[in-house]
Amino acid sequence: MELIDVLRVETVALGQNLVSVDQVLGRISELAASTGALSGIPADRILAALKSREALGSTALGGGVALPHCRLDNAKGFVVGILTTRREVRFDSLDGREVQIFAFVIGPREDPSTHLELLSQLSRFFRKPGNRKALQNAESPQNAIDVIKSFVGAGTAVLPEIGTNLRMIHVFARSRDAFNDVMDVFASQGQLSAMIVDGERSDSYLASIPAFAGFMETRGDDRFGKVVVTVVHEKVANQLLRRLEFSCGTSHANSLLVTVTEIQHAMGTISSSES
Repeated sequence: MELIDVLRVETVALGQNLVSVDQVLGRISELAASTGALSGIPADRILAALKSREALGSTALGGGVALPHCRLDNAKGFVVGILTTRREVRFDSLDGREVQIFAFVIGPREDPSTHLELLSQLSRFFRKPGNRKALQNAESPQNAIDVIKSFVGAGTAVLPEIGTNLRMIHVFARSRDAFNDVMDVFASQGQLSAMIVDGERSDSYLASIPAFAGFMETRGDDRFGKVVVTVVHEKVANQLLRRLEFSCGTSHANSLLVTVTEIQHAMGTISSSES
């Protein structure tokens, strides 16, 4: 799902006179509830979910931007919006900066992969200081949407810079429940970009070979396989691994495999020499 497919004029509110986290989350809840995309879920329930998510850890990205988000039972669609404030709001950012730009994602609990993808697209957009400045200078909701559309139209693929502190993380999930819990952990990080790849367990392959098919069975969720790949700074990698262990380590010990690789090794190196 593309960001511009779900971003609506009615969920963009610029220059709001809000001074606290509660006021910001309350206004976001009102905007989301007014669209009808959430199947009539009231603003107070959306607000409670947003607050619960913030209680797990601030969704501030740094650079004056935050990505409040939550997933709701019985929601049918996704709501994505932008809110800017006249004054900076204290939002417990890692870089210590207060926040004036709030991009939000609210959607169904049963679709964590789309939720994460929308957050990743927003995160990529806000990485560029020029995008943040252009959004702050937007004169109307449609103008703000046009700024984001121009970024998407120019292509959003960003290659990480080579550096000694980058890590590539692969999470291999062998069950749907394990994958959903992994998506919850990734979404709770807020600032991650990730790629999700469909996979298949090796025993599914063996079951297709005549020599093994007679005594190997793969039914239903036994064929499930997903790989989540992300590249993050070493500090974020350590935090992510701790959250995965805390949330999934006991309940999905036999359904998850996590690998961490230094990005130089993952990307390879080519040395030049004169013959």
